[in-house]
Amino acid sequence: MEKAYKKACKENKNKEIIIWVDEDIYKRNDKGNGTSYLNKKQNIPEFIFTKYNFEDFLVMHLDDDIIDKWHQILNTKGHFNVPLKSSEYIPLIKENIELFANYEKGDIPFEITFDNIKQAYNTHQKQNINFKCDILKYISENLGL
Repeated sequence: MEKAYKKACKENKNKEIIIWVDEDIYKRNDKGNGTSYLNKKQNIPEFIFTKYNFEDFLVMHLDDDIIDKWHQILNTKGHFNVPLKSSEYIPLIKENIELFANYEKGDIPFEITFDNIKQAYNTHQKQNINFKCDILKYISENLGL
């Protein structure tokens, strides 16, 4: 973590460096990531988290009925207590969200537009939806939504 941050700082002098990561591996403490983050050096900035994974973040950009469906599926699987691993949620999203039928990890299966970024931000603000992404708050505060 520290090496990557220092390298990014060197390559991007006089620019703000944002560390945006999925929270699932930190919450589950996979490979001690959660412990490492809690013990990170003070010169490493606070991370911007997606709760809990990139696929949840992608779903936040879609229509409310799709968001609600995905939220309900994950809620029944306990995802919001102990985040599912990709081997568990990738088959679920492929099977249940048509847009993701041919999804491969890391893809973006639709065009990102200003309108669906606003949709994602509105989803982020909803109290009854557990999908959250701090990058949306950052974008709103620094670029406006």
